[in-house]
Amino acid sequence: MVTITEKNIEQHIKTLRYFVGQPRIDRATKELSGRLTPPNRFREMLIYENQPFLGAFHRIDRATKNGIGRLRWKDCGPLEYRAAEVGAALGQIEAGLSPELRQQMVERILNFETHSAALQLEWRTAAHYTGLGYTLEWNPVNTPGPEFVATRDGQAIAVECKRLTRMAKEQLSNRTACTLLHSLASAADRKRLGGHIEWTTPLTDEKLDSETVLTELLALLPDGTSRAWSAAHATYGTLTGHWQALPMARPVTGWKGWLDHQRAMKPHDTRSGGCTLPLDQTPEGALSIWLRGPRFTPEEHAGWIKKQVMGAAKQLKDAAIGVIYVEVEGVDDVTVFSHGGFYDDLGYVVFEAFPKVAAICWIGEATDDRSQAGLLVRQRRYCAQWNGAFTKEERAAIPLMGLEPA
Repeated sequence: MVTITEKNIEQHIKTLRYFVGQPRIDRATKELSGRLTPPNRFREMLIYENQPFLGAFHRIDRATKNGIGRLRWKDCGPLEYRAAEVGAALGQIEAGLSPELRQQMVERILNFETHSAALQLEWRTAAHYTGLGYTLEWNPVNTPGPEFVATRDGQAIAVECKRLTRMAKEQLSNRTACTLLHSLASAADRKRLGGHIEWTTPLTDEKLDSETVLTELLALLPDGTSRAWSAAHATYGTLTGHWQALPMARPVTGWKGWLDHQRAMKPHDTRSGGCTLPLDQTPEGALSIWLRGPRFTPEEHAGWIKKQVMGAAKQLKDAAIGVIYVEVEGVDDVTVFSHGGFYDDLGYVVFEAFPKVAAICWIGEATDDRSQAGLLVRQRRYCAQWNGAFTKEERAAIPLMGLEPA
C-alpha cells in the first residue's frame, strides 16, 4: 500500500513521466486520437481504464499550464493517483533495470490493451522486495523464467506475476459491449429519455455497425415515460427497466452520485455503463445500464485459471524458492481463494508438480480510500496458499506482499 500525499504526488508522477519520455507520450497521444474516432464515450472510458497514465499526463499539463505552476491537491483525481502510485513503485526499482528492459517497459506502460496493468503488478511486487532490502536480478527480455529473482542474505526468491482479467469469465468482448452501450445512450439522447436499463445480450464478439444498432434501438424505445418497460430484439437481446422523460427529478446526490451508486449496486456478472443526458449538455437526467453477455461455464473458467497458474509455475521450475502472485480483476474478497474447493485443489496440483514453489499469493480488485494523511491509493486484499512442504520457519523467511509473515 502506497500513501500518496499533496507533498509527494507530483514528484511520483514526474518519475513515471520522465521514465516514459515525451516522444513516447506524443506517439501514444496520436494513437489515442485514432482510437477515439468515431467518438464513443464508453470506449473512451474503457481506454482510460486500461491506460490511465496518458490521461493523467494530459490533465496535469492543463492543471499546471504545461509545468509552469504546481500540481494542486484539488486538481488530482483517480487518474493522477494511479499514476503517482505507479511512479512511487518505479522509483524504487528503476536503477536496476537494463536498457533493453527499460525500453520494453516503456512500450508496455503506455499500451492501450492490458499490458499496462500486468506491468504495474510486476513493479509493485518488485518494489515490495526492494523495500525490504532485497537486490533484484531481472530476467532478460524474451527469456523464459521468472520476472525477477530477489536476493538478500544469501536467500534467493524467484518471483512470477500473473494477472487474470474479467475476460477469463466473459465471452462478450469489449468492442461489442462499447458499441451496444454507446448506441443505447445515443438512442436515449435522441428520445430525451433517462432511467435504468438491464440488458441481456447473446452477442459475443460481433463487429457491429453503430448506426444500424442505433436505428433499431430507436424503434424499440418508448416515446415518453414508461415505468415498467421491456423489449426484445432477435439480435441484441432483452432489455428491461424504466424510462423517464427529460428533465428527470434530480437526486439529492446529484447525477454523478446517482450513477456511482448504480455502478456500485450492479450484479457481479454484469458491466455497468452510464452517462448524463442530454449528451454533452447541462444534465437534465441520466441513464444507467447494466449489460450482461454470455459467460464461460465455471468448468471452462476454472480450466483457464489452472492453465495460467501452471504456466506461471513452469517459469519457476529451476528456482530454489519460487513465489507466484496472481491478481484477479473483478474479485473484491480474495478469501474465496482460501476456503477450499477448486483453488485449494489447484494449489495442491501446482505444489506437487513444482515442489520449489513456496506460495501462491492471490490479489483482489483494488479500491481507493481517503484518509486524513492523504489518499491510500488502490488498496488491495491479499490471500496466500502455502506449500505444505515448507516448514513454519521457512515460510516466515519468505515475505509475501500485503501479508504478515506466515
